Amino acid sequence: MQNLLKRYDILWTIVIFLLMIPAERYEAFSLLEDEFLGFRQLLRWQFAETPEVTFSSDEIVLVNTDEEFYEDYGGFPLRRADYGLLATNLAKLGARVVAIDALFDYPNSYGEDPRTAELFAEAGNVVLVSKADIDADGRRFIDLTYPIAAFREVATSGYSNIKSQSSLRTRITRLRVFPEITRRPDGWPFAVQVLARWLETEPALEDGMLVLGDLRVPLDRGLDFYIDYPELPAGAKFISDSYGFSAMDVLRLDELRPDEVEDLRLDVEGKMVLIGDTSEAANDIFDTPVDQVYGVEIIADAIHTLLKGVALRPLPGWGEALVGLLFMVAILATSLVRHPGTRVLVTLLAFGAFVLLAVAAYVGKGVVVAMTPNLLLGVIAAVLVNLRYYMATDETLAVAERAGAESNRMLALSLQGQGQLDMAFDKFRAIPLDESVADLVYNLGLDYERKRQFNKAASVYDYLARWNDDYRDVTERSERMKSLDANPMKNAGGGASTMVLDAGEKPMLGRYEVQAELGQGAMGIVYRGEDPKINRVVAIKTMSLAQEFEGDALVEVKERFFREAQSAGRLNHPNIVAIYDAGEEQDLAYIAMEFLKGRDLSAYTRPDTLLPLETVIDLVAQCADALAYAHRQNVVHRDVKPGNIMYDPDSGVVKLTDFGIARITDSSKTRTGTVLGTPNYMSPEQALGDKVDGRSDLFSLGVVLYQLSTGHLPFSADSMATLLYKIVNEQQPDPAEYRRELPASLRKVIQNALGKQPDRRYQTGAKFAEHLRMVLQRMARDETG
Repeated sequence: MQNLLKRYDILWTIVIFLLMIPAERYEAFSLLEDEFLGFRQLLRWQFAETPEVTFSSDEIVLVNTDEEFYEDYGGFPLRRADYGLLATNLAKLGARVVAIDALFDYPNSYGEDPRTAELFAEAGNVVLVSKADIDADGRRFIDLTYPIAAFREVATSGYSNIKSQSSLRTRITRLRVFPEITRRPDGWPFAVQVLARWLETEPALEDGMLVLGDLRVPLDRGLDFYIDYPELPAGAKFISDSYGFSAMDVLRLDELRPDEVEDLRLDVEGKMVLIGDTSEAANDIFDTPVDQVYGVEIIADAIHTLLKGVALRPLPGWGEALVGLLFMVAILATSLVRHPGTRVLVTLLAFGAFVLLAVAAYVGKGVVVAMTPNLLLGVIAAVLVNLRYYMATDETLAVAERAGAESNRMLALSLQGQGQLDMAFDKFRAIPLDESVADLVYNLGLDYERKRQFNKAASVYDYLARWNDDYRDVTERSERMKSLDANPMKNAGGGASTMVLDAGEKPMLGRYEVQAELGQGAMGIVYRGEDPKINRVVAIKTMSLAQEFEGDALVEVKERFFREAQSAGRLNHPNIVAIYDAGEEQDLAYIAMEFLKGRDLSAYTRPDTLLPLETVIDLVAQCADALAYAHRQNVVHRDVKPGNIMYDPDSGVVKLTDFGIARITDSSKTRTGTVLGTPNYMSPEQALGDKVDGRSDLFSLGVVLYQLSTGHLPFSADSMATLLYKIVNEQQPDPAEYRRELPASLRKVIQNALGKQPDRRYQTGAKFAEHLRMVLQRMARDETG
């Protein structure tokens, strides 16, 4: 096998390279490539000189309808006829193109479609948006969702295929042209249609280029054009704000003074005007390489990019192949280096050089080099090239294992010292037994006992008994271990436990010495423990998975337990309990975590035990900060409730606990079939069994805020079915019904957090925390004022 690899590793790498060429056609590769592209766009933006406006082009104007507009307008949504009035008034002011980023998918309550169509016709050059339905990997067109039929007869339409940011937060870096529908008048992206109407031309595809009159825009192999974001500084305002007018000014054009009308005319005459909804309650906020923006801003950036002729240029197919081939040769050349450490360093340098080349080409020249296929190819080539060295190392270890009894003895003792008891037992059994070896094997049995692996300890003692049944007390110990293995929940006092605690030597869980029981939870017991190596006191949460699962379900839940523990262990935040370790001892899973002071917030959820309102708001804001951090790490809690929030009154700090444990217990049922835990804090999508993301945690935190503020739950019922129905379908009572002195701003925050649909509530914990602190500031001003 080793000689085969030496002869054919280059051939295998070439074959894999040819297979990797179409990698970007698949969704996973495409999303990863978008992340690489977004990173390069961020660097390009940081190194570019940026003016202090949203768009450098004076030909694009954004008119937004946000929360302040709807407050002045009288409610959401904007009536269709008023969209028509906006278009007509903008046309009167001289706008060359009016583009409306709205699908009109809400009910037509006023029968105003005919009047709206008349207004669109009167305005003239109006462009409407349709929604492209594409397949799962985003590469193939399926169908279009059109605007109202009557509107299409008097206006141009173009599709938008910007994905909603639900559970997979990908950066918007490109827009797609679908060649199969470009022969249709509505078969072009919305941004392309707007610019084509402004240029008074028709879009076309020629030799892989998007042609708009004199503009020729290069497309990549998938017929994408890249959106350039170099001129979008952080915190930039809408261009309409800098011009000093709003959508309400346009609606009330007849009420303005002549000089004000003239100012508006100067701002929009001859330009492309984009009308978009930017209210947080009605719109997704999308990730771009430089900021989080609304969809209408992405459309404006796309138009701006096309108008400049696209600074970003994809490499042609032969160029991509050449870059990949050179990178593969560089990786294969590392096989000439025999020293393992030097070989790894050279390989890393080759990868670093490729990344720097791709970044420099993009930042300096705007050339887009596909990184995902080449990096994956490099990894495969490095594995193939270096595999024979590792195989040689394995053969050396095999020779060492076949050495004499003394070598096995030394290796067994080394493995035992490292805690690898099973491997140590295998080595001991390869040595002929005598008195000195038996003493070593007996000590191995004691180590198994300390780790609660009673069946394995019994096997060790049985092995010694077969050699000499009078050796020490191996017979008695074997019987005792078998008894404990048959009844692992028995402790010295006769009560239920997950550990055997007696007056003798303290038991061990992994490297932790278990000292005392702290309390009992739904799945096991929490102990106070100590890491003897560094004298650190820890809390050890145990979960007796074997008592709730069996067979394949037990294997699955163990894998899930360690995945979730690993995800939670990556979190490092002052408001999240630190996870130090996770392990398993004979079907008893455990997590070692930070030992916390104080108590959980469930003690402050009754009307007679409520904390001061300022304290409640501050604590929930800390929790929102913690969730914002966890969600950025792609970790969802799934069980936010007062019992999982520890509060230390002395320091005023809260810490979230049990990240990911809910995912273990979600599928766990008691023997009577009742789901473990309480559903009072579930989000609607969680109650329906749908896939959840971080916004589900924010709903649960909103329930916690409601309860800590009023002493009552927003949803309660006598049966679980009724409770889940209320969570999904009914509006929560106004918290002022329970506590009249609650400020209106806090009630608004609670309402925003408890939106039934995920996109109708807070999208990030950071925004939740920001609004809570604004409430605190307003309360402080009211007290001082």
